[in-house]
Amino acid sequence: MKSKQEAYIAKYRARLEQWEFEIKKRKAVAAEMAADLQIEYAKQTADLEQKIAKVRSHMSKLQPASEDVWEALKEGFETAWTDLHSAWEKAKAEIKRPARKSA
Repeated sequence: MKSKQEAYIAKYRARLEQWEFEIKKRKAVAAEMAADLQIEYAKQTADLEQKIAKVRSHMSKLQPASEDVWEALKEGFETAWTDLHSAWEKAKAEIKRPARKSA
């Protein structure tokens, strides 16, 4: 049976993997955009990738943590997660229907 900590980490790891897949799709879509939108999309994608790396760093510290330090580490992780989630939602809202290059 999974511990509460393992279940917590597994939940967030699954979401991270989903977002990483979405970033790959964003990169493919960017190739079809007008030049000005490509630049903005690339900036947003790079920012999201940095935030994912930060979340993964916090997650790697959480995994082996004893219960004594779990809560303190969890707070840092949740701050990084909230930052990532906000950036993700902002990116989705700003470029809902990207303009395509004209053929």
